[in-house]
Amino acid sequence: MIVKSNRDEFLNYLNDTSGLKAGDVEAVYIPETYEEVSQVLQLAAKEQKLVTVSGNGTGTTGGRVAPGGLILATDKLNQIHSVTKNLDGTGLITVQAGVLLSTVHVEAKRYGMIYPPDPTENSAFIGGTVATNASGARSFRFGATRNWVESIKVALPDGFILSLKRGEIVANDFQFNFSSGSKTYSFSAPEYLMPDIKHAAGYYSKPDMDLIDLFIGSEGTLGVIIEVQLKLLPKPEKVFSGILFFPSETNLLNFVEIAEKLSNENVNSTELLNATSLEFFDEQSLLFLKGKYPKTPDEAKGAIYFEQECTAQTEDSLLEAWYNLALEHEALIDSSWFAQNPKDDEFFKEYRHALPALINEFLSRNGVKKISSDIAVPELHFRDMMKVYHAHLDGSPFKWVIFGHIGDHHLHMNILPHNEAEHTAGKVIYNQFISEALKMGGTISAEHGVGKLKVQYLEQMYGKEGIKQMAKVKACFDPAGLLGRGTLIPETFLST
Repeated sequence: MIVKSNRDEFLNYLNDTSGLKAGDVEAVYIPETYEEVSQVLQLAAKEQKLVTVSGNGTGTTGGRVAPGGLILATDKLNQIHSVTKNLDGTGLITVQAGVLLSTVHVEAKRYGMIYPPDPTENSAFIGGTVATNASGARSFRFGATRNWVESIKVALPDGFILSLKRGEIVANDFQFNFSSGSKTYSFSAPEYLMPDIKHAAGYYSKPDMDLIDLFIGSEGTLGVIIEVQLKLLPKPEKVFSGILFFPSETNLLNFVEIAEKLSNENVNSTELLNATSLEFFDEQSLLFLKGKYPKTPDEAKGAIYFEQECTAQTEDSLLEAWYNLALEHEALIDSSWFAQNPKDDEFFKEYRHALPALINEFLSRNGVKKISSDIAVPELHFRDMMKVYHAHLDGSPFKWVIFGHIGDHHLHMNILPHNEAEHTAGKVIYNQFISEALKMGGTISAEHGVGKLKVQYLEQMYGKEGIKQMAKVKACFDPAGLLGRGTLIPETFLST
């Protein structure tokens, strides 16, 4: 085990992309075996020290930003244990928590398979993606990480390593009773109603749920995920993509409604129009991108990036179907981009991923933090939420962009302040967005989790009683509240 006790040696473990500042951390422990993970947790329990789990620092909500105590980093848990492939082309990959998401993608591809979830940050550790139930562009077709987790190993706060396989421990309604080692766990899962949309805020809970789903998305507050087994799918024969530019947001939204409807009707088809991704750029996003990509058309008021699986036999007919649908909704068809080869596909992906980096460059120049939403709402209210955004942002002094996973009715609204005064004013508007989304049955976090940055909004979503129920679940596993302090559950609830 590697132990770093000199602050200069572990500065890179003290932050993520949230901008939050760490407390007075004593040391960073980097175990190389599961037994060493247990030892760190047992030491912390004995000495009553806080423990914060550290992945690769790609999170956006401050989950790995330690308030003090110890940091348990999973860097050295980076082994691929096995890859198996079934006769039908599906398979399983078993990896330790510190394996990179990109490595999982590469390894699956080597065996002719894919790992369907496509979180944006390929340098994330796979354990972090499970701990946050991460998702991304392909969640429109394949859902979030949860759907693809078959089993996990998790080190509980007392050091016991719990192995969970999907289907082994299921609740009787909301009640769990099971034994691990010499300890018996008995608790009720929270009984709040989770929104029936893309959602990653709070402990997962529903009647007759699987215990494995409680740990997925628990953000390092119930245990340390150290190993996962993930389901894989056969690699599609071909995938093509396009970026369609529109003269108005109304045309674009009409197009998306039909593309989404057809994709859901034609699910799993490689012969009919069926997107795996539907991604949105508003006019402000395109202005950002035009600085780096001057071929972005001046007259565009929005754009959609799409991906479609196909075969050599169906590629031409599907390209024609997308072309005709875009033409029907008055897309700027002569200015739009359709992939002609794999190089085009890679360029379109680069274009899609370039926006966050350009935003960060702007913020760095101005020395302020962005204000970013992770809101999703039900399909019925999606246009209403867009109207709320425009009502507050159009004509405002802020620089802002809206982009993201429109197929899931989940967009990232980013206010980009020029100074601290604008940042303060922007937070007021952000709070209004949260309130409006919750009235519509939406979520405060669709994919990034709650972390420490959005704790205050979770109570707004579930109420005090919902947070108390979460705190009781945590107390069952972590009675002293040492693991992930300040993440997900407000500290004032930990003793209730």
